[in-house]
Amino acid sequence: MTQAQAIETIKQMNPEMSDTQVTQILQRVVTEFCTLTELLRNKATDTTVADARYYPLAGFSSITDPETIIRINRVDFNNEAVDHLSGEPNTEDLTEAT
Repeated sequence: MTQAQAIETIKQMNPEMSDTQVTQILQRVVTEFCTLTELLRNKATDTTVADARYYPLAGFSSITDPETIIRINRVDFNNEAVDHLSGEPNTEDLTEAT
C-alpha cells in the first residue's frame, strides 16, 4: 500500500482529517512500528583511543540522533566480536573518548 492509498483509506473513515494530519499520524505509526520490531538497523564505526573505555554515540558519523538508538546488538574490535562487559574492571574508569 502506498502512502497515498493509506491516506485515502484513512480519510474514508475520518473525512474531517486533513492530509497533513493523516500524514503525521502515518509517520508516527511507521516510526513506532520500526521501533517495536527493531526493523531498522545501522552500522557505525569509530577509531579507538588509548585509555578510553567509553565512546559517545554522538561521535559516530552515521548516528545523527543518539536518542533513536534502541539497542546495540554487537561490538567488534579488530574484526572480532567483543563481550560487552566480561567481568568488572579493576578500577572505575569513566574516561570518555573525544
